[in-house]
Amino acid sequence: MNPCIVIMTQLISIFIYDVGGEFTPKDVRSICECLGEVKKERISDIYTDYFIELGMTPVRALVEEREVEFAGLKASFKKYLKVLVFGVVLVEFQFDFGKPLNFQKLREAASCETLVIDNQPKRLADIAREEFDRVMESASGKFKWTYEVPNFVDNYKIIVDEKLKSKKEICAVILNEDPKTLSDDIIEGMTKSAVRYSKKDAAFVSNTSSYIYSEEFPEDIINIIELSRMQLFELKVYDFILDKQIGGTYAVLEGIPKGGGILGLKLFSEKYRKLSEVAYDLMEMRIELVDSIKDVMNSMKVTNDIFLAFLYRRVNEEFRLEDWYGSVRSKLEELGRAYSMVVDSQEMMKSTTLEMWIVILILLELVVLLVLGV
Repeated sequence: MNPCIVIMTQLISIFIYDVGGEFTPKDVRSICECLGEVKKERISDIYTDYFIELGMTPVRALVEEREVEFAGLKASFKKYLKVLVFGVVLVEFQFDFGKPLNFQKLREAASCETLVIDNQPKRLADIAREEFDRVMESASGKFKWTYEVPNFVDNYKIIVDEKLKSKKEICAVILNEDPKTLSDDIIEGMTKSAVRYSKKDAAFVSNTSSYIYSEEFPEDIINIIELSRMQLFELKVYDFILDKQIGGTYAVLEGIPKGGGILGLKLFSEKYRKLSEVAYDLMEMRIELVDSIKDVMNSMKVTNDIFLAFLYRRVNEEFRLEDWYGSVRSKLEELGRAYSMVVDSQEMMKSTTLEMWIVILILLELVVLLVLGV
């Protein structure tokens, strides 16, 4: 039988690499080897050949293992780093209590944000930040960060329980609410889409946390949920990057004065040189993000296992991956339109300037002819 285990995950950063995708599976493994003991995940046995050949398999490193106090209970604590080739780093905190927990203790553990090591309390967010700094230090000499993005923190919880709680208690743990406040509609809505392979297991998934009942440690289920969460995080970052770039592009276009200026000399001004820079940046970003997003979408072709494939579709639906992908895709199209506007503006100024100088040269030729009396 499997004791109660609470898993806290934090997605803390993203590597953005240049066109061509220099961030390779070998690079991923080298970073993990620098930071901990690399562990093979059992799920790798059921990856599709396509997924493996693309080099999309995640790498997990065991960073720390010790006894701690968590939510007022003694627990065996393991800290993992998990890195995927498309650049997301996940920090996983695993607390094994060695025994089943009643509902109240389980709810307290699922909502706890601080552990105690040698009588010293420490916030999980601070520990995750320390791991982030270590990853950045390890990777700083190998990769280039192309874009400035906020350090989004995506805190997700997975509760593994050997003793199945009631539907009301499961929803209360997932939502961190008093079960007395939950309506029958909420309970029915959250539990009717639970994924089961047999009577010995069940996965209840929400957008903030998941509850897994299993008599054996459900490593495959945990990894599927984490993979989907990492893909969601990646798409959110791309959405942010595109929003920022599109807004900046239109601001540049609005700042360009109308008309060509005296003798078209404004074509050679700082603002028009800025147009060329913007056009190049837009072209590079579009190629780069299309390549990166392709990696994210390819990583969705993860398994041929019928149960895990069904669970994966259910998790993606809960996390609304298709909606986020649609948003990113539409913004990529908007980026293409912005690029066309920049290029059209450049071409218009070039043609206007060329026409103006042709007229000037014709007039000069006529003046020369008049002066020479020809």
